[in-house]
Amino acid sequence: MKLSKLLFSVLAVSLLIGFASCSDDDDDAIVGTWEYSKTEVSVVATDKTVEGLIKEDAIGYNDGVQTITFNKNGTFVMAGEDEDGTFSYGGSYVYKDNLLTTTIDGEEDGGGITKLVVNKNALTVELDETEDYQYDYPQAGISKVLFFINYTHK
Repeated sequence: MKLSKLLFSVLAVSLLIGFASCSDDDDDAIVGTWEYSKTEVSVVATDKTVEGLIKEDAIGYNDGVQTITFNKNGTFVMAGEDEDGTFSYGGSYVYKDNLLTTTIDGEEDGGGITKLVVNKNALTVELDETEDYQYDYPQAGISKVLFFINYTHK
């Protein structure tokens, strides 16, 4: 199944940021390059076969994005490789008061993201894929599908 194609249209709506501490230095917590490490999934479905298929689908899922770099000047770049080859694109971001807003190609677009959490050297993108899987498996009794795409600070 094809998941939300651009996970990183991802960083495009207002996203909640959680931090381990609450100091003013947290404004810089997102700055730097983050490298993909793993994907975890949380699935709730009455059809356990479909639940297993979704979990298999999530293994290694990152929409091809291998790195995300947040620059101190308010720009970001995502780079990776998918079935069409290598890619790199970016936009701008504003982070203030634990809220991140991003823009890609002049538009805000959430791509299903519900949360972005930065904790020390780990960044986790929470992607809600519930509606996509409910559409693909309408008889499976799916009530929740969340992908947790994890990155580590390089």
